[in-house]
Amino acid sequence: MATKKRRCLNDSNSFCVIYGEYTFAKYRKSITDFVKSAYFKYFGVHISNLQKPWVPNTVCQNCVVSSRQWSNGKRSALKFKTPMIWWEPRNHHDDCYFCMVNITGINSANRDKWSYPTLSSAQKPLTHSDQSLAPVPSTSSTSFEPENIENEEEKQDSDSDFTPSQETKPQPFNQSELNDLIRDLNLSKESSEILASRLKEKNLLTPDTKITFYRTREKDLLPYFSSEENLVYCNNVEGLIQKMGLQKYIPSEWRLLLIAAKEV
Repeated sequence: MATKKRRCLNDSNSFCVIYGEYTFAKYRKSITDFVKSAYFKYFGVHISNLQKPWVPNTVCQNCVVSSRQWSNGKRSALKFKTPMIWWEPRNHHDDCYFCMVNITGINSANRDKWSYPTLSSAQKPLTHSDQSLAPVPSTSSTSFEPENIENEEEKQDSDSDFTPSQETKPQPFNQSELNDLIRDLNLSKESSEILASRLKEKNLLTPDTKITFYRTREKDLLPYFSSEENLVYCNNVEGLIQKMGLQKYIPSEWRLLLIAAKEV
């Protein structure tokens, strides 16, 4: 007899796609063209995989208001320098964000102090270490009509969640910090090198940070693979898992994956 597929304990659309925090129903907003445009202009990436069940299709009212204020030059930065990064979870018991967050008892008085997990399938946003690193709104003539959110700007102009940095001198990224940022943004080799190059041009990298590091970033993982004739395989799965900084290797949770490649 077929078994019913397990569903998440919480509805994914109860969470903000940008910040990942639980949002009360009256503050949930649709992801409009304005939200998508502001998201791309600020974070440099598009909101993706909205058709997937593991990516929320709503945004909180605070994000809409903050994005509009930033777009209009009324605020210098958003709360975070990177958005929530969503990946497909491996399971429901310890890698599903919507199952791991316990929303029982959450209310308007304690929601700002609520705890949220960091999982391999859900990387929490990073805060600004320096306000001067925030992007500048585009001066493009493209405009959007304000969403119909009653008095939302008046309600949240103060935005107590956002505390601007008092420092004015940029803090350059070192190699480790840059690597973390690139991993959180899930960038390819080419995109990683472009980002590093742009930061280098703006003197936002420490002198010992290498731009070309990403061309051969897989070299540390090569010892964990072997090749025999036309077969390539991992010769030390547990070691590879540890090297990549993933959770403890449990063989029963992994399945054999065979990929056939044919040269044309």
